[in-house]
Amino acid sequence: MDRVHLHVLVAGCLIVLAGCAATNPLSPSNTQNSQYHLHVQQADGNISADDVVQFDELTPAQQRVFKDALQKGIADVPNNVSIDPWTHYRYVRYDNDTYVAVVSTA
Repeated sequence: MDRVHLHVLVAGCLIVLAGCAATNPLSPSNTQNSQYHLHVQQADGNISADDVVQFDELTPAQQRVFKDALQKGIADVPNNVSIDPWTHYRYVRYDNDTYVAVVSTA
């Protein structure tokens, strides 16, 4: 193998390895299996107070999942986070806005 081909092969291997190293091994979807997803979008219309949970009533872990879903539209719910608030209430009140929060299975 001539020297130019060897350099191209080594450079290609380094690029592939750099791409593998760039992934985030600490992201929730990589560290914990999830069997549920949370979908969040802004709610419309009249909503009964009985169907709403306040953001402050969620645990810190549930708040993180909600904020992640709010940013992305969907988020994995780690196995150690209860889905109860989103199955008992259809809406979450956060920052003077109301959002539909729906859990689906992964």
